[in-house]
Amino acid sequence: MLQSLSVNTGSPVFGTELTILALTAVVVGGTRLEGGRATALGTLGGVLTLASLTTAMEFGSVPAYVQEVATGAILLVLVVLDRAATFRAAANW
Repeated sequence: MLQSLSVNTGSPVFGTELTILALTAVVVGGTRLEGGRATALGTLGGVLTLASLTTAMEFGSVPAYVQEVATGAILLVLVVLDRAATFRAAANW
């Protein structure tokens, strides 16, 4: 809604890329996708980490679609690592 106000137009697809960015920030902050407890500081750390990564890519003139692919790749790697850690913990139990 704020983006629509700032650009003085509306579109049903505004903010679709923000969903994956917010999800990635929460996962980087330490929250599991299967549920569990999260901390506000962890989420803030995830947001700051992604913001610094995005800023670095902007200064490096990386195209926007590559930035989105990088964000998705980070999310994918973290989910796979979480699954591997959960599987390993269950196997040792």
